[in-house]
Order: sequence, then structure tokens, then C-alpha cells
Amino acid sequence: MWSKIIHKVLRLPAHKDMVVEKSSTLVHPTLVGFRRSIGEPHGQSADYRLRLYDGKSIHVREYSDHYRVHWDRVDPSVSVVAHLKHDAPHIYMLLLGILGVSTGIMLGNILSRLRKV
Repeated sequence: MWSKIIHKVLRLPAHKDMVVEKSSTLVHPTLVGFRRSIGEPHGQSADYRLRLYDGKSIHVREYSDHYRVHWDRVDPSVSVVAHLKHDAPHIYMLLLGILGVSTGIMLGNILSRLRKV
């Protein structure tokens, strides 16, 4: 059943969720190779990922009565930075901004100490 779901999801654009109802015939994602993961909070109870042979991943968000499934361009286990850049660009840009501010503060402190010498 999960193989059919994955096949259908891969036909959708990246990040486009497909809703899959939980049923007695659908086994839990961890029983077919998905690993527990983290994701942005969207009210889900858990996240799971399955890394594909080409470095993409299937991302499953679990809710009480259904799953939301989509594919990401880069699995975090391949590259966290590439995953954020391609699959969560808003978080990537936020982190770059924080890094830039931190770097600026650090450089400012170094320059101010050098001027005192």
C-alpha cells in the first residue's frame, strides 16, 4: 500500500500534500522503512521520512485519523543545508540572517579590541 502512495505522491509537485486516511489495511510507516523525523509544526503528532535512492525523501505527517504525505527535493540525511535551502527556504533564510547578525557582532567585537591595542 505505501509503495502505491509513494508512486502517486512522486507524481505531484514537491511539497504538495496528499491526504491518506488511516485504515486497518495501511500499516504504520515505521513498519515499511520510514524513520522518525522532525518537521515544522502543523498540528501533527509525528513526522516520518523515507530516503529515496536519488536523495529525495518522502515526508509523512501523522494526524489522529490520517497522514499527509509529500516529497522533498533533498532528504535531511543527505544534507541538512541543502534540505533547508530547497525544502524549507524560509527557515534557511532566517538562519542565514541570524548567522549574518552573529558574524557582524563578532567582527565588531574583534575590531573594537584591535583598535584598543
